[in-house]
Amino acid sequence: MTMNCDMIRDELATNPTTDDAAVQNHLQQCPACEAYRRTHASLDVVLRTEMRWEVPAALTASLLAIAATAPLVETAGQSLFVPRPRLKGWYVTLVYVLTAMAVAVSLMVAWQLVGALLVQAGVPDVWTWLWNAPSQAMQALVQALPQAREVLAVALDVRDKLLWLLLAAVLWAAFDKWSPSPSPQIGRQQRA
Repeated sequence: MTMNCDMIRDELATNPTTDDAAVQNHLQQCPACEAYRRTHASLDVVLRTEMRWEVPAALTASLLAIAATAPLVETAGQSLFVPRPRLKGWYVTLVYVLTAMAVAVSLMVAWQLVGALLVQAGVPDVWTWLWNAPSQAMQALVQALPQAREVLAVALDVRDKLLWLLLAAVLWAAFDKWSPSPSPQIGRQQRA
């Protein structure tokens, strides 16, 4: 496969130090591509040297000390970190308890506030109406059509049977996935 100048320049842009024989042959025959390679090689060298820099050891030690929030101790010309003491268990427990109490109080205040706003908006009345609406609709239907009572009784009976079938399906699925493993405690008691 012969390579044209565009292909060579694409190759040089991605890999300026390529050892591909076809690229090297083309560079020997094409002065424009060779000039392109020299220009980009010198730019690549400059960029590589600018991108590489050494961090002073003192700066590294200072930044690590700040990150660890531990004081530095100088011994024999080396900086050592002093570990931060661990918090006591009772202190951590106290913070958790106080946080849980603050969250609980906040939730209670929010519950009271939302409840008061809902009462002001009349939501409990709407909820009561929605709760009673189906039974009132069924009573109106039975008064208008006395035969509807038998249809409703059959529908309620079917609903009860479907609920029992749903319960059986859920239990079946739960027991199908459940695989009891013998307790290590039982095995030890039997051996003893």
